[in-house]
Amino acid sequence: MLKFNKMSKKPLDILYAILWIGIFGAFAVYVYSGKVFEPYNGKIHIVAILIGWVAQYIGLFLTALLLFAIGVYKAFMILFSDKYEK
Repeated sequence: MLKFNKMSKKPLDILYAILWIGIFGAFAVYVYSGKVFEPYNGKIHIVAILIGWVAQYIGLFLTALLLFAIGVYKAFMILFSDKYEK
């Protein structure tokens, strides 16, 4: 599963990897800042409740770190995937 043969030479794969890291990195910062848990128009989103539930058990910093790690993992899987190299 984590077998890194060679990096993809396709520019779109590199762009997708950068996007995954950027999106999950921004989301991790958003969670770590606490703004995701503030009510908007008097309501709180169900995703914020679920993230808050996870953050309650493993801590806010580790939740943000986990989200960023998911983005990095997805980026590596895109960059080092060999299913389109044939």
